[in-house]
Amino acid sequence: MVFGGVLSSLTDMDPRVKHVVAFISKNYHRKLTLKEMADSVNLSTWWLCHLFREHLDTSPDRLLTQVRMKKARELLENSFLTVKEVRTEVGIRDASTFTRGFKAEFGVTPAKCRERTHKR
Repeated sequence: MVFGGVLSSLTDMDPRVKHVVAFISKNYHRKLTLKEMADSVNLSTWWLCHLFREHLDTSPDRLLTQVRMKKARELLENSFLTVKEVRTEVGIRDASTFTRGFKAEFGVTPAKCRERTHKR
């Protein structure tokens, strides 16, 4: 699963949260806004964030970032796309934002991840 352990308890989750999780999974590569996510289930952004905290202990934006970074790591490890191509593929335009986010998530830069993977 793209979300690690996040989806393991879907049966107990609010259906609107499930919908937004699926929406993020299908659209992570696009520029998604919190408003667009909330509108997809007819909620205010505040209420969507509240439901996410209650059910997933995270925010919709944080989940979107996690999904993007996990997909980026998959692409870096399993394809020959450049780091720039991977960044674009996962919907992040700014190189420094991508590098900082990736390093925060995995402890290494995207370039270092690629280097380690392709040395094997």
